[in-house]
Amino acid sequence: MNKVFQEDYYARYGEEWEKGKGAKRILKDRDLRYVFIGRMSIESKSFIVRSFFRLIRHKMAVKRCTEINFKNIKRGFSLSHGNNIIVNCNAKIGKYVNLRNGVTIGMEARGKRKGVPKIGDCVWIGSNATIVGKIRVGNNVLIAPNAYVNRNIPDDSIVIGNPAVVIEKKEATKEYIPYIR
Repeated sequence: MNKVFQEDYYARYGEEWEKGKGAKRILKDRDLRYVFIGRMSIESKSFIVRSFFRLIRHKMAVKRCTEINFKNIKRGFSLSHGNNIIVNCNAKIGKYVNLRNGVTIGMEARGKRKGVPKIGDCVWIGSNATIVGKIRVGNNVLIAPNAYVNRNIPDDSIVIGNPAVVIEKKEATKEYIPYIR
């Protein structure tokens, strides 16, 4: 099994990958299954296998209204109720990031923040949050549901509202991202 996906599995369940148990969870957990298929569509060595998983990922993406390109996503990635999620293919996502349903991580096409976001490590992004522009979201950041983020966010913060209000807090994601190595 792919090492990066094993970290994704650990981030989701807090336990090591076991062949029988892990395979059953992939079949039962549609968010984990989407992450597995996404990883395989990028990281498989075989062109045929990669193409097969890309086809499946595309069909799942259409059904779930979700588009995530896994090439710039580091290990420990997790989805929770992963429908209606859009992640720009050039956005960079760090380790142990959790996305809820309705999240948009997108590009600003003009102005001083023209570009895509860079998301740090240990970030929890709540339902319907929007993160746009050439900004940096620091490490250990919790972005509350429905927040609109279009500016840099420092490490150890909670972000709420539209426009974004930043509240400094150590261990902001402690209860939200419990399984970290």
